[in-house]
Amino acid sequence: MIKRTSIIALLSIALLSTLIASPPSWTPITGTQYSMILNADILLDGETFSGEGENIAAAFGPGGENDCRSIGIWYPDYDGFWYFTIRGNINYETISFRIYNETDDEIYLSEDTVDFINNTTIGSGSTPHPISFTSPVSALPAPENVIISINPELNFLKISWDHVPEADFYNVYWSDTPDINSGTYLGQTISTNWTQSGIPISNKFFWVTSVTNPIPASQDSNFVPNSSE
Repeated sequence: MIKRTSIIALLSIALLSTLIASPPSWTPITGTQYSMILNADILLDGETFSGEGENIAAAFGPGGENDCRSIGIWYPDYDGFWYFTIRGNINYETISFRIYNETDDEIYLSEDTVDFINNTTIGSGSTPHPISFTSPVSALPAPENVIISINPELNFLKISWDHVPEADFYNVYWSDTPDINSGTYLGQTISTNWTQSGIPISNKFFWVTSVTNPIPASQDSNFVPNSSE
């Protein structure tokens, strides 16, 4: 006899982690020997990031946020650009960039960098050097309406769930306890169901998670206790 157990999955959104929020108190280091100039066109999700409100743009050395080398000055001339006087003592150090966005109260780190070279200028007001930032991407919601059908005599089960829009595939896990951290990865499927046999399935717990690239996996659906009683 096949028994069915169903559970409603939590619908939640997980965000890619960003850096700490609230206006930062970045302060450029002092006592350096050299400097260079950077005129930058800072883009957030492809749009110009201006110096309006409490927006901040800053340059950093290899020491990260404790190694601030310059706070950018926003000039609205031309189409707008950020002017940096970047300080340092060693040529060819890697300079990275962070912005504080007042709109969402978040700090972002760019993947774009420049080399520190004394007494040089990169970009100009009319042709500033581009530096891009990207907002975090929401993870997909967890699958809902997870249902498990069990045939204990054949040591066989089928688990199914609702389709998650934009999901490329689904990961399936099981565990002896309702704790995904102690679970075992069963496999991946592009369909909205999974068939499992060949393992002792009595008293196991099962999860399903939706995934799409490059967005990370959603939070796990609620566990489905596998009970043939």
